[in-house]
Amino acid sequence: MSAEDLERKVAEAESFLPIDLQRAVARLTLRQRQVLLLVHVTGMTEEQIASAIGVSHQAVNRLLKSSIQKLQKLFLVAVVAK
Repeated sequence: MSAEDLERKVAEAESFLPIDLQRAVARLTLRQRQVLLLVHVTGMTEEQIASAIGVSHQAVNRLLKSSIQKLQKLFLVAVVAK
């Protein structure tokens, strides 16, 4: 998968998210955003993503975990602030 194809998939996946979630996802790093959206929105496997972005399967797994943890913290802060 080319870099352009990958970015198109990520942008398309982002467009389906509610605006609050889009804002939170925008605060992730590029790699975290790619991995999170490709796994949970497009349904790609961690192995497919690793191959597409040129990292190991373990790196994809760590990126996925760190992106979810960061989103949890962002939403927890938002809830507590209200």
